[in-house]
Amino acid sequence: MTTRLFDQDVYLKEAQARVEAIEEKDGKVWVVLDRTIFAPEGGGQDADHGWINGIQVSDVRENGEMIRHLVAEPILVGTEVTMKIDWERRLDHMQQHCGEHLLSGVIYERLKGNNKGFHMGAEVVTVDIDLPSIPEAMVLEIEAEVNRKIQENLPVEIRIADKLEELVDVALRKEPTVETDIRVVNVPGVDCVACCGTHPSRTGEIGILRILRADKYKGMTRIQFVCGMRAVKISTFEHRILRELNQQYSTESAGLVDRLTKEREKNSKLEQELKVYQIRDMEVMAAELIAEKQMILSREFETMESGMMMNLAKTVLKEREAACLFGSLSEKKVVLMHNIEGLHAGKSFKETIQAANGRGGGGANSAQGSFQEGEDLKRFMEQVERMLNSEKIDK
Repeated sequence: MTTRLFDQDVYLKEAQARVEAIEEKDGKVWVVLDRTIFAPEGGGQDADHGWINGIQVSDVRENGEMIRHLVAEPILVGTEVTMKIDWERRLDHMQQHCGEHLLSGVIYERLKGNNKGFHMGAEVVTVDIDLPSIPEAMVLEIEAEVNRKIQENLPVEIRIADKLEELVDVALRKEPTVETDIRVVNVPGVDCVACCGTHPSRTGEIGILRILRADKYKGMTRIQFVCGMRAVKISTFEHRILRELNQQYSTESAGLVDRLTKEREKNSKLEQELKVYQIRDMEVMAAELIAEKQMILSREFETMESGMMMNLAKTVLKEREAACLFGSLSEKKVVLMHNIEGLHAGKSFKETIQAANGRGGGGANSAQGSFQEGEDLKRFMEQVERMLNSEKIDK
């Protein structure tokens, strides 16, 4: 049995222990200590990391009453060791997990929505609430309420019940998944639930909670959020972007949305005008291509969209027999469309496109391809044109 020192003192960063067992399997080395400050993976929270006698600990798992530590190299059984946890990681876990309790508690109190899933990722934390949607205004209210509870610096109480009967009078948010040794985390007036994760002793240590987004997910609502330094980093990044936009558009933050809206409307009008000119140019180009004598019509365009290239090819092919091979350097895309009997566009692409570092394909009368580099696109078009010429389509 491994004594769980982290349950006794979540702030214990260093302690002594003895190696009780070692297991080497599948190229991994696991050690069991007589006691540990390393909290194992569980309840949606990743394991602590750190060091045992300076040897890296990269995972911690429960195995019955024992806790196993994944170490970078073996440690002899009986060795007295010094444990040190990665405190920055532990504090981050405590902030995110306790923030999840407050968020879930406030959502349940306000909307009676139940937390059906919790995952603590490396960048963001998610909870899945069994509500089909949550209005944006309510999301903002929930975020504000959670942060008020953080500022109130409420106590985070931990209680371990030997069996479920001891919790009959406790108002748990949801039923525990175990029946013995039930660890209950209670933030008075906000949330009370069985949980095996690590938490700070007071809500003020969470610092701040930011809800990043709330999306529909499998009939529920998935909320992405961050707490503590994660929230500070995102807020700092967003402020820097906002400051750059303020400078670029010469406006304060309050007027930025209106300014961007006007810019978008202006750009939309310009795009419409550009399309009118492009259509006129396309009509001229179509007439020129229709008048040409050769069967293969190959062109490279600096800025034409792939959709317009296809429309140009369709216009030409309505009037004459030809193979239209068009490339857009801005989009790095190629289209081949034709109405020539015996020619298979998709086969022509398949035989050459991978060698030119591109992707694509198609059917008998049309094919499309895309490239990362403009030079690859040009080389591919040259290869296709040579191949079509070798088949004597022009003759």
